[in-house]
Amino acid sequence: MSIFKTKRYKDKNLENFTGYCGDYRSVDGMKVPFYLEATWNLESGDFSYAKFKIKKIEYNNPSKFE
Repeated sequence: MSIFKTKRYKDKNLENFTGYCGDYRSVDGMKVPFYLEATWNLESGDFSYAKFKIKKIEYNNPSKFE
């Protein structure tokens, strides 16, 4: 699992923020994370507000994705 930490604005305050990426798979020769999670690291505790699981991804396809 890869982790990145930064500061982001939440409302008008800069707060600590952590992103988690995992379940890497090879797609068209590129390593792509199929799991992502976004978490605020607040004084009151961590708040995970978004989790993504990619089911399908395409590259170099100029047609509409369905």
